[in-house]
Amino acid sequence: VQTCALPIWGPCNSDASMLPTAFFLSFAIAVVSATQADVAGTCNSSASGTADGGLTAARFSTPNLIAISGSSSPVIYISESDRHTIRKISGTTVSTIAGNGTEGSADGTGTKATLTNPRGLVVHGNALYIACKNVIRQMDLTTNAVSTLAGTDGVDGFVDGTGAAASFTNPVGLALSTDGTELFVVDAGEVVRKIVLGSKVVSTLAGVGDQAGYVDNANGTLVRFKSPVDAVHAPSGKVMYVSDRDNHVIRQIDTATGAVETIAGNGTVSGTTDANGAAARFYMPCGLALSYDGGTLYVADQANNRVRAIDLKSNSAGVQTFAVSTVATTGLDAPAGLALQDDGKLLIVDKNNNCIRSVITSSVKPAPATTSSTTAPSATTPPPTPMSTPLTSNGIECSRSGPAMTVMTMILAIFGTQS
Repeated sequence: VQTCALPIWGPCNSDASMLPTAFFLSFAIAVVSATQADVAGTCNSSASGTADGGLTAARFSTPNLIAISGSSSPVIYISESDRHTIRKISGTTVSTIAGNGTEGSADGTGTKATLTNPRGLVVHGNALYIACKNVIRQMDLTTNAVSTLAGTDGVDGFVDGTGAAASFTNPVGLALSTDGTELFVVDAGEVVRKIVLGSKVVSTLAGVGDQAGYVDNANGTLVRFKSPVDAVHAPSGKVMYVSDRDNHVIRQIDTATGAVETIAGNGTVSGTTDANGAAARFYMPCGLALSYDGGTLYVADQANNRVRAIDLKSNSAGVQTFAVSTVATTGLDAPAGLALQDDGKLLIVDKNNNCIRSVITSSVKPAPATTSSTTAPSATTPPPTPMSTPLTSNGIECSRSGPAMTVMTMILAIFGTQS
């Protein structure tokens, strides 16, 4: 089966070439052929803008990082650093929910609030946390009220403290602990910080401010980063993954101790090599997304214009090989943020093309297990007679699974209703 690339939100280009290993989807108006996808609008550097509206009518301006809220009907949040705004995709509508294009740190509701270079986003309940220059902001998604959680606008630094007494230099990526009580902040000023949400206490987990380098160590204060960008927390335990952009590696942090080790790349050479662990190569890795089971880490390999995947699962010998593979390459120009939906669609912020794309992965979150109650046979009702021949896969096919079936099911679900 041959497939081709299609954008999902925003205008997209019409010269997408073949991608045999992945399937892109579109909620735009599209005609699918074996060799090319034709869509309404043009996805390239000249298609930037500020328009809200329908999926194909909306325009983005160098969108950056992304977050998802909800499962069955996900809501998407996207930061636009250069425009100082937060955009929202709900259903088939794109809107601006915070910021108005003017730099600032004024608290307020929706577009009355001002933001400065918003980047990393993470959703927890009704709160959207936003990494801005020098500060971490918090938005109430019920009222759209924006307030400041920690740091002070215009004050650079790496001071640990509570709320406004703490200082940040260039916070970029955000990640939430498994229990939702701690917010981790990746500061491109070479440190990873932690905020206890209940008390607003800020502390340094790993790295030293403005001391760039490449050092793994069990002692967080001896660790060195070089322009780290994004982070994602494992679904269980005390493990977090960080994209160390200018070292061209992916690091793993013990969030209890601050110990850091490299799981992919070697910190010296950039490239595109798919291989295990230190033999793999990246070129300025950026956004991260993790599968629901914690088994696959997706990486926006920005300067290589591709999306990669790292296998975090152990092999039969109980060893993690951290095998790296390429997931998507077609038509991407500086992919930035990544976010994974429960249905397996990996959302890609195609930064320089000013649109959002999607590629289907096998990382589909299973539906919650359902329980059925059975009634024991009464004394007067004989139990059912056992079958003389057990059911086998050669008799009745009970289920059908696998990537091909997943793709076909999603194709029918999306395109089958458009006729």
